[in-house]
Amino acid sequence: TRWQTMANTFQGGTRMIRSRPVLLTIIGIAFVFGMFNEGWDRLSVPHLLENFTFPKFGGFSDVVWIGGIRLVVQVVGIAALELVRRRVDLSSHSAVSKTLFGINGALIVAVIAFALSGSVMLAIVTMMAASVLRGSIYPLETAWVNQSLDSKVRATVISMTSLGDSFGQIFGGPAVGGVGSLFGLRAAMVTAGAVLTPILFLYARAVGQGDEAVITVDESVVAVE
Repeated sequence: TRWQTMANTFQGGTRMIRSRPVLLTIIGIAFVFGMFNEGWDRLSVPHLLENFTFPKFGGFSDVVWIGGIRLVVQVVGIAALELVRRRVDLSSHSAVSKTLFGINGALIVAVIAFALSGSVMLAIVTMMAASVLRGSIYPLETAWVNQSLDSKVRATVISMTSLGDSFGQIFGGPAVGGVGSLFGLRAAMVTAGAVLTPILFLYARAVGQGDEAVITVDESVVAVE
């Protein structure tokens, strides 16, 4: 039945995590990133609109400014991804995890700088930097999660990673939103940056775990070869 299938998938995923600790690290990263994402997605633009006044250059409305910021983020993001593709060995667990460690560290700095900005131009620049950095994480994490995964278990691992991200959003969104309601949007953005800091420990742990072998399935029992 459908419930039996779900239970079997969950049990298989649990066995996989026990047999390969790096998977628990990956799911933990997804959880933390989900906590950050929900707060950033919901409150970054309101923070920019509420606490800053856009220049009157050209008579552009706030909508035009936000649209322009998003356009610049998209263009710069494409260039950043191309740079990463050329410079990082995407087939290497260590190379990708070290790169993700650096990008997430820079993202934390950018988010907190955005929260504490005293001028609208600094806020715009730091917001764009944070958005570009965040956008470059997704394809790298996708490559990282798919490393060393046998095709028989890849779908299960990706599903469990998505589940971790969803739970992170469920817990992180209300927490960051509550801070914003009580102490203001600046405090909420600082909290979003602080929420992301444990991810550096997880990436450092992943680097220490090194390149692991392929996971295969033998008679419903996950084995590491």
